[in-house]
Amino acid sequence: MMFVRDQPSLTRKLSFDKKGHQMTSNKSLISRRRMLASMGALLVTPRIISAARSEEKWTVYIDESGNLGQGPFVVGALVMANPDRHLEQFSAVRKQLKYRLTLRYGSSDKHKLSYARRLVEYFFREQDLRFCAYALAEAKNNAWPRDPKIREIAYHDLYRSLLDRCAGKHQKLSLNLKQRTTTGEDRFLHDYLKTKFARIDKINVLRAYQNDLIQFADLLAGSIAADKTQPDDETKRTLLNDLRNHLSVNSLWENSLAKNNKFCVTVIEG
Repeated sequence: MMFVRDQPSLTRKLSFDKKGHQMTSNKSLISRRRMLASMGALLVTPRIISAARSEEKWTVYIDESGNLGQGPFVVGALVMANPDRHLEQFSAVRKQLKYRLTLRYGSSDKHKLSYARRLVEYFFREQDLRFCAYALAEAKNNAWPRDPKIREIAYHDLYRSLLDRCAGKHQKLSLNLKQRTTTGEDRFLHDYLKTKFARIDKINVLRAYQNDLIQFADLLAGSIAADKTQPDDETKRTLLNDLRNHLSVNSLWENSLAKNNKFCVTVIEG
């Protein structure tokens, strides 16, 4: 997701009480909360509870599908405790099938099908792997704020809601995110998440070709988005049908998936 961020103002009028303490405007706080609530970013939804100990560190790979402000938009997180073991398994499948390309949902490469289907089977078989996503329906996404500053706040809060749902504020986290911009604006999101999740161990910025798990997150997020628009080739339709069959649903946008511990999709309608 790319957008242009306005440069912040270098001056801001501050208010102080008689003791010299800075005062916060109640009006501005209420206005911000109303704006976020109107976009569906502040949601009261059941959190996905894991049986893992609270001291265990989660490794999270996050990817997006679609563009903010146009059509359906999905941001999803692949969550696990043992990434090294899964990377070894993915690598073994690659070698066995002799698949050397970067796995992307958007690719029309028909040779990816056998590799991707093996990964989907592994995902549903492996208890350590979970996927959580927020899916903005087209009407909601089309109404996304146009003001760059409000747009940025709402975008950051969508990430906060996703992490809070799949991991929690007090869980140790190692985040892996795709590089989204070339102008350094990704850092604003990273800094925001560090303030909201005090136990983030580190944030790694990856390119897709560097890591098989971020590629798999791309595949899952892309499949959810495509289930609203319908895939344009047989390979994508086959992968989408595999996911539906594993989950026993007719669509990856079904509300029942909001309570699914393995593959959780929270839909935000218009």
